[in-house]
Amino acid sequence: MPKLTCAHATCNKKIKTVEQEMGKCRCSQTYCLIHRLPESHDCSFVFSVDKDVFISENKCVGTKMEFTICSSEH
Repeated sequence: MPKLTCAHATCNKKIKTVEQEMGKCRCSQTYCLIHRLPESHDCSFVFSVDKDVFISENKCVGTKMEFTICSSEH
């Protein structure tokens, strides 16, 4: 089985098995630990999120702050 190498254009570092999970990017490439951050490999994934759409899609059905106070009558 051939060793996996970093997907960065100027890097030929071999990727270890442990680094394969750490180096996975949202752009579906695997990078070494130096190039794994999106800023260091010119990532093609769009990270910007529309705030209003995100809030409307992630609203809770019920409020999380609701709770019942049980009376402790013995």
